[in-house]
Amino acid sequence: MNTLEVNLPNGRTISCSVFGDPALRKSIFYFHGYPGSRLEGGLAADSAASRGISVIGVDRPGFGGSSHYFGRKLLDWPADVAALADHLGVKKFSVLGCSGGAPYTLACAYYMPERINSCGIVSGLGPIESAQDVLEMNLLNRSLLLCARKYPALAYGFVSALAKVVSAYPHLLVGWLRFISPNCDRLILSRQPVQALLTKSFATGLRGKFSDIAADMSIIAQPWGFALEQIQIPVHLWHGTADHYVPLSMGQSMASRLAKCSYRFVPDAGHFMIVELIEEIITSLFAPL
Repeated sequence: MNTLEVNLPNGRTISCSVFGDPALRKSIFYFHGYPGSRLEGGLAADSAASRGISVIGVDRPGFGGSSHYFGRKLLDWPADVAALADHLGVKKFSVLGCSGGAPYTLACAYYMPERINSCGIVSGLGPIESAQDVLEMNLLNRSLLLCARKYPALAYGFVSALAKVVSAYPHLLVGWLRFISPNCDRLILSRQPVQALLTKSFATGLRGKFSDIAADMSIIAQPWGFALEQIQIPVHLWHGTADHYVPLSMGQSMASRLAKCSYRFVPDAGHFMIVELIEEIITSLFAPL
């Protein structure tokens, strides 16, 4: 793993880690879930290295080593990614996002299609346009997202306080996720390497400003600034039928709205199925749709 902190044209810093092949000949920019960090990209390290693929995990503003960005919007993200790619000398690339990283992945697909070969969404959070969209989520996720959409100031305070606690005890979050997850996810989260990676990723991501981490929740819960129907590049989508964090109905809705979407709804798989399917996922991004 090679970690870099890159100065952006607007004076901020963005942090990334490169996993797999360091040559950056076939590159995937990976956008982490919520909460998380660039280290989540390490899930693909071995599979990427054996296939000559570079996976570049990127910290969003305020997470990990990326600096604060007051008042940011979802569509501010593609410019950061483009500047990072320019710095790395990567002209064209694929993007991959898991869970809360999906909105940022789709923003890039919408905003700069000329630079993106393909887009991957795994267990991805879709647009939240009404309470109906989150009815099948577990209680915590549903409550946080609805609060962030309707009462952002209240959500801001609560999530900031929660992030402060989790930053001190990241292993407790991993334990809590195991406790509330269906059996398919519980088995994955019981693996020591997965626990270690997620604990380190959460700890790294929560080193940033708690206010930015709270703002991220509101950004993905509020209107995104574009419609899924406007995305014209190929999108590969995976969603588990037993996902309790982001319901299957959300994945089905996104698949039906995206113009060029290859989708796989995985029977009896949960939110953390990326651990099991990472080889299929990263190779699919370089295959014809």
